[in-house]
Amino acid sequence: MNVNEISAIVAKELRDSRVGFVGLVTPETRLYDDLHCCSLDMTCIQVEIEMQIGRDLPSMEVERCQTVADLARVVERVTA
Repeated sequence: MNVNEISAIVAKELRDSRVGFVGLVTPETRLYDDLHCCSLDMTCIQVEIEMQIGRDLPSMEVERCQTVADLARVVERVTA
């Protein structure tokens, strides 16, 4: 799963949970500062990624991700 696929998942999850969300999500997008993700948002994003890759992601590492690219690196490491 590449960074563009991760970006698409983040955007989809935020559209599903936030009425009217139309923000652009790029690898450089900051999850907390730009998108104002809360712990519930991050959990939903994590669960969706886990369902797609068929593996669990380390929750503590996901929580520490600052950007979409950081999240993609965690996914890449877990699936390597």
